[in-house]
Amino acid sequence: MAKGIENRARSPPAVFDFATSQIQKHGGTKMYYDLIESGKRIKALRKEHGLTQEQLAEQLGVAANTIARIETGNRGISIDLAIELVVRFETTLDYIFLGRE
Repeated sequence: MAKGIENRARSPPAVFDFATSQIQKHGGTKMYYDLIESGKRIKALRKEHGLTQEQLAEQLGVAANTIARIETGNRGISIDLAIELVVRFETTLDYIFLGRE
């Protein structure tokens, strides 16, 4: 096994706790994201692009109520869906999750 690959295999896993919206890497610093604020940013991006919840849901292949629940902070977002939003809205994961420009 190559040395770099071996080291990655021993790296501690990243943990995402949906209940507390906590992103933590074991042994590292804790980072949090606010589901409500993240949802507000997603809603603002959707509106900036002139889309309804139904239109965005159709484009992403999810139910309209999924978009509604994400925008109100009642549902977390998968990394796959977050990446789709990043590409579609030409933004960053930092902005979606943490509000960093």
